[in-house]
Amino acid sequence: MEIKTPYGKGEKVLRIPPEVSVEFLKPHETTPMADLQAVFAQACRKPIGVPPLDELVGGGGNVVILVSDLTRSKGAEAVLPLCIEYLRELGVPPVSIQVIVARGTHRKLTKSEKAFFKKGAVAGIAVEEHDCDDPAKLSALLLTQRGTPVRVNIGLKDAGLIIILAPVSFHYFAGFGGGRKLVLPGCADRHAILANHRMSLMETKPVALHPQCRPGVLDGNPVHEDMCEAVEALQHVFGINFFTDESGRLSFLNAGDPIRSHLEACEAYEGVYRCTLERRHDVLVLSTGGYPYDINFLQSHKALRNSAGALNEGGTVLFYAECVEGIGSASLEAALSLKKKDFLKSAYEKYDLNNQTAVSLHELTEKYEIGMVSTMNVDLLLSWGIKPCVNAETFLAEALEKHNADRVGVNLNGYTLLPQLQSGGDR
Repeated sequence: MEIKTPYGKGEKVLRIPPEVSVEFLKPHETTPMADLQAVFAQACRKPIGVPPLDELVGGGGNVVILVSDLTRSKGAEAVLPLCIEYLRELGVPPVSIQVIVARGTHRKLTKSEKAFFKKGAVAGIAVEEHDCDDPAKLSALLLTQRGTPVRVNIGLKDAGLIIILAPVSFHYFAGFGGGRKLVLPGCADRHAILANHRMSLMETKPVALHPQCRPGVLDGNPVHEDMCEAVEALQHVFGINFFTDESGRLSFLNAGDPIRSHLEACEAYEGVYRCTLERRHDVLVLSTGGYPYDINFLQSHKALRNSAGALNEGGTVLFYAECVEGIGSASLEAALSLKKKDFLKSAYEKYDLNNQTAVSLHELTEKYEIGMVSTMNVDLLLSWGIKPCVNAETFLAEALEKHNADRVGVNLNGYTLLPQLQSGGDR
């Protein structure tokens, strides 16, 4: 059997021996929206827990739209123009609309990514990339119950209305992406982001991941709860949540109170993208789903974390992730350059951004054998306990022999899909 695995903006072909049975891990079927404009208008007219959008914009003042950075977003290219056009229909002039790219600590937009904001309905709208390190653009918001002092982009404090426009997804320590994440960390200062993300770790030696900070978990998740406080401290916030099907076509959109509408969207997303298994696999072929999910290692790692539930401990994963932009985080690179034992002793006390990613990766490489098809530096991968795959089919054949396996799991949507063993399943 030949399998076409998404890889960057293209694909790789993997041949699996005919005697090996293949189980494709897939999301549940969903229907793409036939009339997105009508769905968008209906969601804004009958939102969850707040007045209709036309009443909210009637209060005057400028409208600030928060969007995710383009390394994590699918669907925003369709929803953002619709949002701007709808605001114009409500009488909001373009000069009163501003878009803030809620990039947190992520890199600046590339030239080609910036070009998106100069086309169609978005052309002529003021666009700002949030800078978490620019004190002139930050204003104090609150001290959360967990002691996180949060400053946010001053544009949020001055706005007549804030619209959070974000795709929903699983997130490896916040539970779900989107919604409140566009405020903290998206539009917050670096100190607040560090304090919030540190909550994903337990103050133990060696350090460990917080048991409630995992994909698909919001109850008791301190990172999520801290983020929600930041959103609730803002005035006049309207959430628009959405996600796409496997082909990138929008299949869900709702709007309303930023917390309630996001929770409803998370439930809908989970209903599509949580995959139940009768038994786990000893061998798994995994792709993030391609670009933008494998743009760098920081993003690609999320597919590994999501897919851990599909593997027996000691199992082998053949992982496809191009990582054309390398690691994607200087702090993650620094953390992974330290000796594992020393790092795990100090990762909480001497916390730096993405320490939790390094802790997660160390846990994954200890439990599973990982082979990676990537453009990443070979020596780096080896130092992290990952085997670079020069020949993927040879690596797969050796894994099947090692585990005496006659079956293999295939997950081509690792970034979006969350496999789990059904109750009473085999291992």
